[in-house]
Amino acid sequence: KRQRDRRARKRESKRPPPESTPPKPHPRNRSPVYPERLRTHNITGTVGIRLHIDAEGRVRGAKILRARIKGAANEKLEDRAKQAFKKAVIDAVKTWSFKPATEKGKPVAIWYPMSFDFELK
Repeated sequence: KRQRDRRARKRESKRPPPESTPPKPHPRNRSPVYPERLRTHNITGTVGIRLHIDAEGRVRGAKILRARIKGAANEKLEDRAKQAFKKAVIDAVKTWSFKPATEKGKPVAIWYPMSFDFELK
């Protein structure tokens, strides 16, 4: 089993090779929900994340890369806003599915970067 796991990790890449196609999100995937408390305080932000998408198109893991906040009155509120935006993104993407990335026509597992903006309209 260990040997099989090592081979699987070698096949997984952080970025799709030039001769491949990236994963495509399913159209029914729901966007992250803007936390109401942050909306009422006019706090906006962006969350960058990297998703591990397997060869079947399922999300198997996620890593938050960054969270940037605008409009927080103080550092404590900024920290709370970052946590709330991160949670909103994780709650959404853990239910997502994709058309998997391909390499030479075959589905492959991949780490795929995405960014989510929380903006007031």
